[in-house]
Amino acid sequence: MRELEEIDLSLCDNVTDEGIKAIATLPKLRTLVLSGCTQLTDSALTHISTFETLEVLDLSWCSRFTRAGLEKIEALSRLRVLSLAHTPYTDADLLAINLPEPIKLLDVRGMPRRSLDAIVKLRSRYPNCHIRQ
Repeated sequence: MRELEEIDLSLCDNVTDEGIKAIATLPKLRTLVLSGCTQLTDSALTHISTFETLEVLDLSWCSRFTRAGLEKIEALSRLRVLSLAHTPYTDADLLAINLPEPIKLLDVRGMPRRSLDAIVKLRSRYPNCHIRQ
């Protein structure tokens, strides 16, 4: 199991912060899909922030993270793809996160409290990143 590079836990209602803590020991994990894992909180992001090899993180449809939790994503120095699609975060939440430089794709589709102004600012901040809106 220590050789796993990808885990997709989409729509697994029973995934908890403790479950994320358990997979935090996987040294080669590159892709983590948590879309629709509605029980996860900032504690899960604290564990995720220790994943040194993580390149793809899908948090779409996850709504219990706070801005402080989302800021933990900054520690993921290899992150290339981040999905926050269909989450309740605001412009201020998005702009508070300092994404790692290798970021190539940020998915913010379906965010009802996101404005075009925030998209323009994100594109200016991350010129090599495709912002999917």
